[in-house]
Amino acid sequence: MIYPEHIIETIRERSGIVDVVAGRVQLTKKGKYFFGLCPFHGEKTPSFSVDPERQIYYCYSCNRGGDVFRFLMETERITFPEAIQKLAERVHVELPASSDPAENRALALAKARQERLFAMNAEAAGFFSGTLTSAKGGPGRAYLQRRAIRPDTVKKFGIGFSPDEWDGLTRFLSSKGYTDEEQLSGGLILKNKNGGYYDRFRNRVMFPIIDVSGRVVAFGGRVLDDSVPKYMNSPETPVYSKGKMLFGLNFAKATREKFFLIVEGYMDLIALAANGIDNVVAPLGTALTEAQGRLLKRYADEVVISFDSDAAGQTAALRGLDILDGLGFRVKVLTIPSGKDPDDFIRANGAAAFRELIPGALTLVDYKIASLRRKYGGAGDADGADGGGGHGGGIENQVLFLKETVRVLAKLGDAIEREMYAARISSQYGVSERAVLSEIDKLLLRGGGDEPNRYGPSGGKPNDTRAGGAITNSGPPKSAGFPPDGGSPADGARQTDPQPWAGLPPEAGTGPAPDARSAPDTRPGAGFRPSAARESDELFIVALLSLDNTLWDVVAEKLLRAPDSFESGNARRAAEYLCTRVSDGREVTPGELMRFFTQDEGNRFAAIVTGGCHCEDNRRAMEQKIVDMDRARNQRRMREILRRLETGELQERDAADLRAQLSEVTRKIGRGRAG
Repeated sequence: MIYPEHIIETIRERSGIVDVVAGRVQLTKKGKYFFGLCPFHGEKTPSFSVDPERQIYYCYSCNRGGDVFRFLMETERITFPEAIQKLAERVHVELPASSDPAENRALALAKARQERLFAMNAEAAGFFSGTLTSAKGGPGRAYLQRRAIRPDTVKKFGIGFSPDEWDGLTRFLSSKGYTDEEQLSGGLILKNKNGGYYDRFRNRVMFPIIDVSGRVVAFGGRVLDDSVPKYMNSPETPVYSKGKMLFGLNFAKATREKFFLIVEGYMDLIALAANGIDNVVAPLGTALTEAQGRLLKRYADEVVISFDSDAAGQTAALRGLDILDGLGFRVKVLTIPSGKDPDDFIRANGAAAFRELIPGALTLVDYKIASLRRKYGGAGDADGADGGGGHGGGIENQVLFLKETVRVLAKLGDAIEREMYAARISSQYGVSERAVLSEIDKLLLRGGGDEPNRYGPSGGKPNDTRAGGAITNSGPPKSAGFPPDGGSPADGARQTDPQPWAGLPPEAGTGPAPDARSAPDTRPGAGFRPSAARESDELFIVALLSLDNTLWDVVAEKLLRAPDSFESGNARRAAEYLCTRVSDGREVTPGELMRFFTQDEGNRFAAIVTGGCHCEDNRRAMEQKIVDMDRARNQRRMREILRRLETGELQERDAADLRAQLSEVTRKIGRGRAG
């Protein structure tokens, strides 16, 4: 549901951030602020502050901050729409429904059916759990004992057993008033050729699949021997989509660890959890999906993948790495010695030994290089020895290995990181660093070689793509006094998108979720992760603008006209939104802009608002910051052009274009200094 902006603002105003925070934190007023012990980290001296005027909170110790919606999202681990719904109920604001009565009836009916399925699944989970402890559950208990699963773990995860009967569950659910159609819709039974029904799960150890709200939505069942299929999962249902859920997240979301460990299956996860490793999740019989990554992004920014060391497991790990990397995670891969899975390793070596493996997990680049080394039979080894990968050693395979390694490095978003890896490759394999960097530059100029380079020649990973972030129009509204073409990109091509932006936050009623991401913003400059200094400058611009709305004309004139003026798409969106509303005669507060930022960005933004941008002359400070940003941007562009020209391998036409661009950039730098 997309809620109108005025509804969101009404909820924000009526909620009052002090009242909401006081429900979880004991606050004491000191001057115009309220202070208390931070709910996000342990402390004995209050460093958590609430500003009722600006409607934001900020902790001076752990640097977390946000508005009333962000506070609820972080403390209760819910999405933005869920926070709206909770606060709306609290302050008695009626959220709009569809204007179509028929649609409202259909929605009410669908919701009622979902609630029936949730209740039915809970009954089924109770049936399986009861069967495990009964006389019929002997085979299931024996299996769990063989796998060293303790009774307390069985209880925690609700593990049960489906009896070796054709209709044990369906008879039970029928006695509870659930129809055959409901059981079929919930994926618990199947229909035979004669029109009768029988249980989907029989003679299997049963694992309830529970969503982050604690509701049983589906089941997974494992056979007691090595017959196939080893695992059987519920099908897609109105309350369950396997590609959108993660097994164990309902428990793991409460972990104090700063990362999540992703394993392949139920038993790996349960074995780790039973040994005190509580930050573990698992996909549900499918390769890791983007939707699962987005769900995980609500709770962490770092993941370690530990999949089986066979070919299928390694392929799945690579796919997962790329998906998670594209969503902005810091990702690593843990390879367990001797090809064991986590369950086998812990049973043989203990949980402490497993924990010692985690710091040695490989980064994305190192793992991909190691995979290429295996692919080319050890060709990546300095001596060219055959590693048994099927290709053999020799110069030919070394060349192929290095060429593919260069493709991996070309996709890195950070030039310093590229150069560090290039230096390592040079020293390890006897190839000059200049040769490695030259091959990388060739790929960057071609857009990444065989595959498109996600990050572009200037580097940087996407950091501004948000769930529901739909504002991709390039120019501000005509009413604000901006040109309809939105200005000129650095390459001299005019923007052709004639649409004025609507002045809305990303999907105003639907989000974004705190750290969710989606398709990249396609505007120039929006698809890169800026440097720390650059990002700080851009957040300063937005923070000062939110404190002094009268500066909107400076930002609109000198920044928003140029599509590449912001590297952070989130900061640009926030600035565009503010300028649109202020140009229409409205006021914008810092709290309103929190929804545009990721959690980390929001924390830094709040820190700047509360203490980092109080200037004697706001307008002069804004103008000087814009000049500094422009000069730094042109200097980076100049260095990039010089680096490309130094390769000496450009066609004359391309080299001439770059020299012309260099002349223009040099002129701009000189003009900026003169000013």
